Amino acid sequence: MDIALALRPWAGLKDASPEIFAWIRNWLLSQNEEGIVYAIRGIVLGTELPHQRFHEIKAPTLIVAHPGDDIHPLASAEVVHRAIESSRLVVAPSMIHYQLHPEELAALVEQFLSEEVPAP
Repeated sequence: MDIALALRPWAGLKDASPEIFAWIRNWLLSQNEEGIVYAIRGIVLGTELPHQRFHEIKAPTLIVAHPGDDIHPLASAEVVHRAIESSRLVVAPSMIHYQLHPEELAALVEQFLSEEVPAP
């Protein structure tokens, strides 16, 4: 856990924003121990996604992003959004906005899933 919390973007968070750091720490601790190890390993050591092929994605795609994320920068979400023709980009006001307001995220996903999908 301490190793994960020492990684970017969490490294400076303990001093800069103790409440957000505490939330992230508790969230990490609540995850399946086996699964979170692979997720963090993928973040640190994973290969880059084949962004040149994103345009091949034809399924309606909801992209949820937020500013201030060093690992998943908002600019990356914008690139994915431009590449996937049938995508919608939603930018949350902060990194923990939807964790603090899960009903908003649920409504957003429900609306996205209930929209009529055009026939191929």
